[in-house]
Amino acid sequence: MYSNNGGVSLTEVELGILAGTGFYDLDILDTWKNVELDTPYGKPSAPYKIGRYNGRGIAFLPRHGKEHTIPPHKVNFKANIWGLRELGASNVMGINSMGSLKEEIVPPCIVIPDDYVGFFDIPTFYDEEVKHASPDLSEELRDTLLEAARTRGIEVRDGGVAVQTTGPRFETRAEIKILSNWGDLVGMNMASEATLCSELGMSYSNIASVDNYGNGICGERPTFELVLANSKKNHDRVEELVKGAIELLLG
Repeated sequence: MYSNNGGVSLTEVELGILAGTGFYDLDILDTWKNVELDTPYGKPSAPYKIGRYNGRGIAFLPRHGKEHTIPPHKVNFKANIWGLRELGASNVMGINSMGSLKEEIVPPCIVIPDDYVGFFDIPTFYDEEVKHASPDLSEELRDTLLEAARTRGIEVRDGGVAVQTTGPRFETRAEIKILSNWGDLVGMNMASEATLCSELGMSYSNIASVDNYGNGICGERPTFELVLANSKKNHDRVEELVKGAIELLLG
C-alpha cells in the first residue's frame, strides 16, 4: 500500500539510504513525500521519505523509526530492504553508529568499511529454499564514498572490518577483547543490511559514524548519551559526504 502526497514518482527512486542513531532525517531532499509500504515481511520501520537531490530520486528510511523507538534486535531488516527494492532502489547506503575496536580509530570519526563479520543471528530471504549467497560490500559504492570525501575535504578512514552483535546492550569488556581480534568496528545493524541487499542483488556500502570506543578500550565505558553526543558531532560531515556521493554516483 502506497500513501502518496504528490512530488516524486516511485519509479524514479535510484538510491536508498538507511540511517540510525543520530541521523533520523535527510534534509537535503526537495519535492519529497512520505510513502507507507506493506511488504511480504511486514511493515518497514517508518514511512519512506522519497524525494530528489540534484534531480535524482532518493528514498530515506530511519531504521529505528522516526523517534528512535525500535531497538536493534527488533528492526525489521527484511521489510526495510524489500521495501527499498520495491521502490526501485538498486543501490543502498547505510549510515550506522559504531564503536571503535582499535585505539588508533579515535571517536568521533568516520570510517568507510571494506568488509564485515556477521556470526550472530543474521536474517536471510532464503528461509524456504537451500541457497548459499556470498555477500560482500560494493566496491563501486565504496569508491564513490571515498572520492566524495576527497573532493569535499572530509576526513575518513579507508577500510575496516565491522563486526555485528545483536544488541540492544553494549558488549562486555571480555567480548570486546575477543571482537577486537576479528575486526576494527562493532555495531548492531550493518551485517544484516549488507547481507539482505546482496541476496536481492542490490549494491550496498556503508558510512560508519564511529561514536565511542568499545567497552574497556582506552578505559572507556560506552553510554548511549556519549553515542548521541558524538553522532551529533559527525552529523554534518556525514550529510556532506552523502551529498557528494549522490552527485558522483547518480550524476
